[in-house]
Amino acid sequence: MTTTTMQTLAPSTLPGPRRIPFITHAANILRLSTQPLALLEDYHRRFGDFSAMTRFQNGKQGTVLAFGPEFNKTVLGNPALFHSPSLSMLGDSALTRLTSGLVSMNGERHKQQRRLMMPAFHKQAVSTYRDVMVGYTEKMLEGWQVGKQIDLMPEIRQLVLRIVSHTLFGLDDPTQDEQLGNLIYGWTRMSNSAPNVLFPPLRRQLNRLSEQLERELLAVINQKRAAGTPGNDVLSVLIQAHDEDGTRLTDTELIGHLAILFVAGHETTVNALGWTLILLARYPALRMALVEELKSTLGGAAPTTEQAYALPLLDYTIKESMRLLPPVVYTVRVGSEPFELGGYNLAKDSAVLLSHYITHRLPEIYANPDQFQPERWAALDVSPYEYLPFSAGARMCIGATFASLEMRIVLAMLLSRFQVMPLGKVDYQVAGSILQPKGTVPSMIGLPTERREALSFSSGLTQLIH
Repeated sequence: MTTTTMQTLAPSTLPGPRRIPFITHAANILRLSTQPLALLEDYHRRFGDFSAMTRFQNGKQGTVLAFGPEFNKTVLGNPALFHSPSLSMLGDSALTRLTSGLVSMNGERHKQQRRLMMPAFHKQAVSTYRDVMVGYTEKMLEGWQVGKQIDLMPEIRQLVLRIVSHTLFGLDDPTQDEQLGNLIYGWTRMSNSAPNVLFPPLRRQLNRLSEQLERELLAVINQKRAAGTPGNDVLSVLIQAHDEDGTRLTDTELIGHLAILFVAGHETTVNALGWTLILLARYPALRMALVEELKSTLGGAAPTTEQAYALPLLDYTIKESMRLLPPVVYTVRVGSEPFELGGYNLAKDSAVLLSHYITHRLPEIYANPDQFQPERWAALDVSPYEYLPFSAGARMCIGATFASLEMRIVLAMLLSRFQVMPLGKVDYQVAGSILQPKGTVPSMIGLPTERREALSFSSGLTQLIH
């Protein structure tokens, strides 16, 4: 926890492993990129809530691990001091502009841009996307048949891509929406790969794809402006948005925001949906109870917006899934000036790594934290800094309301008609900071009322869920 009464200390005294110059730093960076959950759990077990991950020397910058709700509140609740790391890179380029959206903005500019964007994500605006969510889910389920084998994650990924693309761009031709969404998804996968950024031959390929995507987004923006009649898609709302003094979003700002909104609205939702379906296959009695709730409330129909939030067991199941297997396992903030944290004086530009994953598994907040127990939410009352699947504070995910409605509608419709039965043991992997099922998860489609044996997990996933 943060301390204001104790004497502040030099960072050289921070808890942590014995530091060997250069080797410890490089080893921890590599471990964070390849085995982040193991690193987070190891440091929390050995050194407690506050420790140094990379070496501080001669008062220079370093990285600390700060675990728990009080650190979450201190850091996420003070965006003026703790900035989001800039994703912009490589000078004046299409890649830089595509990674310069809301997520990488700070200070007054972040406030101003978020204020302009918020109307597109107010609950009333999000409710207008309900029919799009229902329509694309219906289209996917029409292609499913009992006894048919599917690859679960590509199916869910394509569904979410179609929903996000349509609601973001709202073009007259849905195929054009989908093509643009696929282009952004391909760019995301390439830009999130470190070798593609670090090695010049691969970076040239990434730059070409970035330039193509920027041209496509600019063409869509111009197409929307030329149409004259604004739609209710996110892009139309953003084009019309303005401050009291008439300030509007520039084309460069729109391009950056659209790319980031797609990434934020796609990848995390895909994995949250996938994990929830996998967990329900692991706990068949819970799935059967959920099917009964859906049957008695909806009678086979797609939920209205109001009904989507009036299904208690579905709500508890989604919350518990995102607690136990949060789509994002950690986040990083950087001090914009020297700061005190945990009783230590740290230099400007020092990084603080917070973990959703560790916070969600603290036994003082969640009894039996490694167990999947949706019923706990019937009586659980937690703060935004104790449960933060969409982060918290002034930088909380702007699309949280959208994602919450989307997950409830998709799961309500899918579980009312089918059950998903993975055919082998399911494992996990972490890509960047995203926790996702490993591979494609081949699955059989069954009737919702069909009783099946509990799904087996890999030994690795069993260590996460006891």
